[in-house]
Amino acid sequence: MEDQLNNLQNSKLVGFQYMFNLIQRYQGSIKFFDVRDTESYNKIHLTISLHIPVDSGDIHTINLERLTKERPLTRLRRYCIIIGFSEHYTQEAKDFKNMLKEIKCKEINMLPDIEEFLEQYQFLCSTFRPIKVNNFPNEIVPKFLYLGSQFHAHCKEIIEILQITHILNVTRGAANLFPGLMYCRVFVDDNETEKISLYFQKAYEFIDGALEENSKGAKNVVLVHCAKGVSRSSTIVIMFLMRSTGMLFEEAFEFVKKNRDIIEPNEGFTKELREFERKKHQFLRRASSLCKMPMNSREEVKNY
Repeated sequence: MEDQLNNLQNSKLVGFQYMFNLIQRYQGSIKFFDVRDTESYNKIHLTISLHIPVDSGDIHTINLERLTKERPLTRLRRYCIIIGFSEHYTQEAKDFKNMLKEIKCKEINMLPDIEEFLEQYQFLCSTFRPIKVNNFPNEIVPKFLYLGSQFHAHCKEIIEILQITHILNVTRGAANLFPGLMYCRVFVDDNETEKISLYFQKAYEFIDGALEENSKGAKNVVLVHCAKGVSRSSTIVIMFLMRSTGMLFEEAFEFVKKNRDIIEPNEGFTKELREFERKKHQFLRRASSLCKMPMNSREEVKNY
């Protein structure tokens, strides 16, 4: 089976991932326009989408005020806009984009191959079973690695929907709740004096072990979390990308921030990541453990 890190070289998958993460970032402040025929739209669409029916006449005749319920229409400028469309309606999507640009909408994102996107993120669609959550962790490596908060790690519905199998808990106190999942804990506080690099090897081996099993046919999905998914967990994810792909610190930081805009490793952690780069991604000498054990009856996985 192909190494899932190769997905980072797949522009389509990375583009889909970015759109998924945009939807998480701009909850309540996003307009998703679906430019397709009515039959295709009715078959499957995002629950938040607004349909632009290309089979009902000239696209310029659409009453945007009625569709968006934004009066005056210039209020659309406040939204992040995504235009999803299939290959058959590329020109119609471009025409619709130009309509929005005429009212000076600036943040307009184009999502081609919308059917493939909807298939990959079916849990966001109208045809999926009703879900009670709309706040998911951010996807960092397509179909494999997520970065989020304690809330995400403790939400059973999110774990089930994303089919999370491994959780890397980068906190001292947050519980490892779900029997049957693989857990690993990195005991650090979000403090500039903490030496998080002491745990880089342990964290890397846990994620890389799940990835290695996938190359042999497993379907592991990893969630890395701390309390808010801002500093500690982002440091670990940045480290993993640096070591596994050869990214420089700035490259890995920008990639993760693009997909989860709230990340901000504290100053001490940032210095450690830069030192990790300077030393060519070498780990500090410290006994490590793969932490490949399932949690047993809510017993915390021990730190090594």
